[in-house]
Amino acid sequence: RWRKQALAAIQRACELDEMNGDYHKLAGKLFLQAGMSIRAERYLKLALQWGGPDPEVEKTLAELKKG
Repeated sequence: RWRKQALAAIQRACELDEMNGDYHKLAGKLFLQAGMSIRAERYLKLALQWGGPDPEVEKTLAELKKG
C-alpha cells in the first residue's frame, strides 16, 4: 500500500541529490522489489557511478543480467 509513495519519494530524492550513491542504491532495491527491473538496473548503475564500488550492488546487477 505504501510502495507507490515510497517509489515516488526515492525517485524524487535521487532527482534532488543526483550524486548521492546511497539514494540510488536504495532506489534500485525498491524498484527491484516492485518488479521494475529496468528502473532498478538504472539506479543500481548510478549507485556504482556516484558511490563507487559496492559488492552488494555489483552482485545484484549480475543477478539482474542473468535473468
